Amino acid sequence: MSGDTLKLSFLPLFMREQLAAPAWLQGAVISTQPVLELLLIPAMGVLADRCGAARLLVVGACAGIIGNVLFALGQSIFVLFLGQAFVSVLVASVLGLGVSVAQDLYPEGVGYASSVFFSGLGLSAALGGALGSIGVAQLGMPGVFVVPAIISAAVGLGFYLMRLAQPAQDPAAKRPEDAPEEI
Repeated sequence: MSGDTLKLSFLPLFMREQLAAPAWLQGAVISTQPVLELLLIPAMGVLADRCGAARLLVVGACAGIIGNVLFALGQSIFVLFLGQAFVSVLVASVLGLGVSVAQDLYPEGVGYASSVFFSGLGLSAALGGALGSIGVAQLGMPGVFVVPAIISAAVGLGFYLMRLAQPAQDPAAKRPEDAPEEI
C-alpha cells in the first residue's frame, strides 16, 4: 500500500514530464485503479471462500510486483494502464481481505487485530511518501517505482510464510452447506 502514496505523488509527474501526457489522460490512468478495485474487491471475497484469503494476499502481492515493475519500465501510457490493473489486484486483496486475515491470526482479539491492520495502512502511507522522496532522488523517474516492487516482494514473502505457518484449512469447510444463515 505504500506504493500507492508513492505512485500518486510521482506517476502524474512522470506522465507529464517524460511522456508528455495531457492532463485528461493522466487522470484516466490514475482513475483506472479505483474503478477496477470496485469490481475486484467483491470478487476477492468470493474467491477467498474458494481459495483462502491468505493465498489471495500472496497473489495480490505478486500482482503488485508486476504492476510496479511495469511502472518502472513503462515508456508508454498503455503500459501504465496495465500497471494500474495489476496494482488494483494488490489493493483489492489487501483492502478486501487483509482485515479478515488479521482477525483469523488473532481470533481472541478481533478488535485489536482490526486496529493493528488499519494502523498499518496509515504507517504504510507515511513510509511510501518518505521512501518515494528518497527513491526519486536516488533512482529518478520512473526508476523510483522499483521501490514499491521490492516492498511488494518482501510483503508477498511475508504473506507466503505466514500462510505456511497457519494450520491448513479448507476454505469451504469454514461454513457447512447446511448451516443456518447468519444475520
